[in-house]
Amino acid sequence: MKIGFLLGEAWAGIRSNLAMVFAIIIVSLVSFSFASIAALMQLQVSEMRGFWFDQSRVQVFLCAETSAQELCPQGAITVDQVTSIELQLNSPALAPYVESYEFFDSEAVYQQLLGQLGPSDITSYIFPQQLNQMFSIKLENPADSDLVLEALGGFSGVEVISDQSRYFDQIFAFFDFGSLLAAAVAAVMMLTAALLIFTTIRLSALARAREISIMRLVGASATMIQIPFLLEGVLVTSIGAALGGVATYFAVGYLVDAATEANLSLFVFVDQAAVWPIALTMVGLAAVIATVASGASIQKFLRV
Repeated sequence: MKIGFLLGEAWAGIRSNLAMVFAIIIVSLVSFSFASIAALMQLQVSEMRGFWFDQSRVQVFLCAETSAQELCPQGAITVDQVTSIELQLNSPALAPYVESYEFFDSEAVYQQLLGQLGPSDITSYIFPQQLNQMFSIKLENPADSDLVLEALGGFSGVEVISDQSRYFDQIFAFFDFGSLLAAAVAAVMMLTAALLIFTTIRLSALARAREISIMRLVGASATMIQIPFLLEGVLVTSIGAALGGVATYFAVGYLVDAATEANLSLFVFVDQAAVWPIALTMVGLAAVIATVASGASIQKFLRV
């Protein structure tokens, strides 16, 4: 079986259907770009989940003199009540779930606020005694935050407990929806590409029906007849998928550079190196889809 002959036959088929070939390349580029974006968004969500959950804390705000009566009927928290909360955090029931914790008195909270907002008209009207003391708790697993809420929620002197990881869940849900939407669009576009391949290869086979008949009469095997058409579909679709990978690579580079310039310190981004394994996977998937579609389209002409 001569490789040169097979490639020549595939090239002849490509030349005879240039308009359809370009259509397949464009549809493949778009569809596999969307598939790459969906995969990258899932990778992005995984990276951000790890980063943000590592930064998340359960914050236990303690009653202050300015706390509402319905939340703190006994008034400001006492030293003994602070000690009781700390003992609970170190107890066998909670200690296995708590990686570390810090206690911030009103002055420490005030200094944190100044560090975040800086001197301003707002901070000039705020005084340390107006702010709640608090425990900032880092858990071994942020998913165990309900244990802290249950264990400390009923303690006297606790005004409110805030779980930062709960806010992240809404953000991750948005990204998950975006990646699912991109995957759905990619699936529709891949189906379109498969139908285009099927039609193009069928037209190519029709144009060479007499040649296929002669090859069958001289004893050419079904595999020998099929391979040029399979190569035609695989080459064209793989080119589109590869171009989609290149486009995704430069798009990710642009977005990462823009994020770096914007100094988005609360976000971590996948880098361009993550694109290549996904792009190679997409090229392989494109080859599989093209092989199936091309093989199905040529079956009619292989029947004796």
